[in-house]
Amino acid sequence: MSEKLFAWLSSVALLAGAAAVAAEEQQSATALQHDVLEEVVVHSQRREQRVLDVPIQVTAFDQDALERQRILTLEDLQNKVPSTYFGGTTNGTAMTVSIRGVGGSVTVFGEEPVAVFFDDQFLARGASATDLLDLQSIEVLRGPQGTLYGRNATAGAVLLRSNRPSLTTFSGQASVLLAQRDEQRIEAAAGGPLIDGVLGFRLAGLYSKVGGYYDNTLNTSAELGNTESSRVRASLAWAPTERTDILALVETGKNDGRGAQARYAIDSDNTVRIPQSRIDALESRRFALDSPHEYESEDTRALLSLTHAFGGFDLVVEAGYTHTDAAAQTDSDGTGSNLIYNWGRFTDESFTQDVRLVSTGEGPFRWIAGASLLQNQFDMPYFYIRNVPGGLNLGFFSKLDTRAAAAYLEGSYSWDNGLSLTLGGRATEERKKADV
Repeated sequence: MSEKLFAWLSSVALLAGAAAVAAEEQQSATALQHDVLEEVVVHSQRREQRVLDVPIQVTAFDQDALERQRILTLEDLQNKVPSTYFGGTTNGTAMTVSIRGVGGSVTVFGEEPVAVFFDDQFLARGASATDLLDLQSIEVLRGPQGTLYGRNATAGAVLLRSNRPSLTTFSGQASVLLAQRDEQRIEAAAGGPLIDGVLGFRLAGLYSKVGGYYDNTLNTSAELGNTESSRVRASLAWAPTERTDILALVETGKNDGRGAQARYAIDSDNTVRIPQSRIDALESRRFALDSPHEYESEDTRALLSLTHAFGGFDLVVEAGYTHTDAAAQTDSDGTGSNLIYNWGRFTDESFTQDVRLVSTGEGPFRWIAGASLLQNQFDMPYFYIRNVPGGLNLGFFSKLDTRAAAAYLEGSYSWDNGLSLTLGGRATEERKKADV
């Protein structure tokens, strides 16, 4: 057999094998869509739809998927959502999220390009709590979502949705997790009708703790790397008529933690070098910190939502309130010497309102029109940096007020051949006032 003939036959065999593998993978993907994705209902376009009918890139997890894949925190989504990064919180106050490499800076003065919505309620500075409590679904939308979700969704949006109270059935669930490093997680939820078919409630709560896995050689009683959080949610659903649904919700949580840092140095040639002592500290899990490195935060969220069905469209009115109070102190030099130390505090308060009309017909044309308001006040009463060698004591004080109003409209027409056309627009007026 000649070399050319052998190479040709080998190429044919490889192509045939690749085609067989591709066909098998396509069959598996189709089966997966038929068995799982077809049943997932999403709200990525501000209406209930099957995930297979949504013409945008969305990764959705319903309650069964969240439980089956043991997604207990937002960080657990890190390896489950393509092109998306979920990092830890910044001093327990703000979640780091980036989509397709955009976002993730988490600055207390600015707003992220990844919008976070909890029960359709916009969170001005992202998700402050990473522990997930009694969720119905999580949806991650990749790519610009500015028409329906605003100027903060240029990279995408993360939609969190809690379980609604049932008006007809009592239900409850509880789970306990125990693991190494004194890790504990206790979660429970229960609810049902107060007046059958008219009024229902749901209560949910969790307690989470992870013990410290670093030692402080200067203070053996102070563990480093430990976290502790608790969260409670109460919700009430009321259906005064067959066409009207009202939801009231209040949630509050607390986060505390203590960490350690490995600082680096920059040489005269701008080369970044990590001192050997810091590498040794990371490997041995033993740090020498003369000052506390800890944070604490408390957050509250309230929501009131009304949905009324008219002929051919629904009226949705939502009003929300969020408040976060956080404080942190840091041994900034990361050594046992009293060199640099900082501490600070801030509060963040928001009022949001959204009114929209959503078409409900089964025809080829669907539309949504709405308006939203946002009032946000960020206040940092103090942030101090104490540089002992330089003899400097710097203090920063700042306030930032934001007021934004927007109107949006989107329409979509679908043909029988599967082709659809969507057009939309959003107009926003925003004013910021800063005092630094």
